[in-house]
Amino acid sequence: DELEWTYAAETRSDFYAPIMSGTQRLPNGATLIVDGTAGTIFQAIPDGRIVWKYVVPIDDGVHLRQGALPSVDRTFPTPHGDAPSLTNAVYRAYWYPPDHPGLRALDLTPGGYIEDLPDIYDRAYAAGSAALAGEFGERLADSVFDIYLDAGGAEYGRRLIYIKRPCADEDTRARFFLHIFPARARDLPAHRQEIGFNSKGFGFAERGKAHDGLCAAPFRLPGYPIERIRTGQFVPGEGPVWQAEIELGE
Repeated sequence: DELEWTYAAETRSDFYAPIMSGTQRLPNGATLIVDGTAGTIFQAIPDGRIVWKYVVPIDDGVHLRQGALPSVDRTFPTPHGDAPSLTNAVYRAYWYPPDHPGLRALDLTPGGYIEDLPDIYDRAYAAGSAALAGEFGERLADSVFDIYLDAGGAEYGRRLIYIKRPCADEDTRARFFLHIFPARARDLPAHRQEIGFNSKGFGFAERGKAHDGLCAAPFRLPGYPIERIRTGQFVPGEGPVWQAEIELGE
């Protein structure tokens, strides 16, 4: 005679799909909800809170960077205003327990990311374009090297990630330097305490490889508090072609 449970978005037009949607009540009492025309799958618990949400990271067949939104294909009129139909629409979704018979023969080990790599991390800094010179620089002219700071945590650890896209074969020979200035000099190795920083050099070739037109080179930062870092690109035998100072203030 009356509804057992309902869910609605605070702004009603944020959650409205006239087609390709559905729900599934789960064994734990939560509800799996599919907003098909927005390419969004989420789980709501009985008090209405959303405990996880997944947005299909596709924009008309092209992979998105994580956090980026797909474009609007068209809009539908609703009693609460126009609701968009996005280019990442998903027809249906179901939840299966990990011991489901249909999954027994499958390897469920987490693998690669559907999203483009850079934005799985909090973007903290960008080194920007560099005016490069010489034969090596000509191959990399007008390139942008983005530097991302992975905020940390048990899953990834604390790292800097050097990104270049598009990335050509010649770019895999790019060399970077990193000077780490600790908040406390005693955290440095004894032979580095006098100059005040630790120094590392590396490139895409050692720390990553080109994939789908993208080069990525992660570098794990030491666990001690860091005041600032100095980093840049260099040509062996010629010195730096650009450098940037990044204040961490830990």
